Amino acid sequence: MPKVSLIVPIYKVEAYLAKCLDSIVNQTLKDLQIILVDDGSPDNCGVICDEYAIRDNRITVVHKQNQGLSAARNDGISLVNSEYFAFVDSDDWCEPDMCEKMYACAKENDLDILMVDHFCELGNRTVVQKFLPESFVTEDKKRLDRMTEVVICNHFPDENYPCSTSFPWARLYHSRLLAYDDVRFIPTLRAHEDSLFNLYAYAHAKKVGYMPIPFYHYRYVASSIVHKYNPDRVAIDTDIANQLYTFQQKYRPDPSFNQSRMSNIIWLFFRCNDRYFFNKNNPQTFQQKLGTVKQVLNDEPYHSAFQHINPVYLTTKLRCVLPFARKNHPLILWMFYLVNRWITRHKRG
Repeated sequence: MPKVSLIVPIYKVEAYLAKCLDSIVNQTLKDLQIILVDDGSPDNCGVICDEYAIRDNRITVVHKQNQGLSAARNDGISLVNSEYFAFVDSDDWCEPDMCEKMYACAKENDLDILMVDHFCELGNRTVVQKFLPESFVTEDKKRLDRMTEVVICNHFPDENYPCSTSFPWARLYHSRLLAYDDVRFIPTLRAHEDSLFNLYAYAHAKKVGYMPIPFYHYRYVASSIVHKYNPDRVAIDTDIANQLYTFQQKYRPDPSFNQSRMSNIIWLFFRCNDRYFFNKNNPQTFQQKLGTVKQVLNDEPYHSAFQHINPVYLTTKLRCVLPFARKNHPLILWMFYLVNRWITRHKRG
């Protein structure tokens, strides 16, 4: 049995793929299972995968019709045959000793999940993203529960948890977690699938550790998709909210998690400003846009989230606008959106 399985979902990353795969096949830990899932990529990614497989018998290549990132990762999970597994996005890359050092730590402490820091690659600038200043290993149920809250709360009111744990890369998971059917990605979700995967993984984990060492290079690629108009945005985010509620009912029916869940719902609502409500490509008239905001604020789960959220779970900016959202003043929310957009652009220069 290999020590670590690396799952790499691949789609339209021809320019970056060789660097990613080179960083994997040249790991100092040689006892690897490497699973490349070509998710129907229309470029030469499939050919590149096959070329690497010919040269390295540790590599298994899956060619499939395009079904999206979640389905591709699940296909990789179905082939895992190792003690631990990890995800690598195909436009990212890893330090040569990532698997060796992470496996040694996880094995020594019999961890279900090991987290590490990562490098954020911003063009010609590299920034180290830290989770916490010091390493830890914990079996404390309260602390593990707290970590599930951090996964979905964008402003967590606890200085001991300053960084999100929502992404699946820069993590090592024990394969025993896969005995639970819900430790999978949800293919029907069109966003936040990483968060839901980690919620279920942390819910089943008995022992979690952290190394304050960056091993993983996350390539940040600026994209207009962040502000792209999407008329389905509210439906997409409502589906996320419903999935969070399903998780809560099953594993965390407590007030603390409920606050984190509502915080996420409110963040999703305000994200719709750029992507739907006030996007320049929205064909609605200004009055119609305000009417849409007003209607969504009256609908669930948004209405209950705004009415019952504890403000400490919100960023300072959202605390300022919370009273106007509670009283359903869409014109004020539009003004807040304009000011916030100006500030963001001014900071970017």
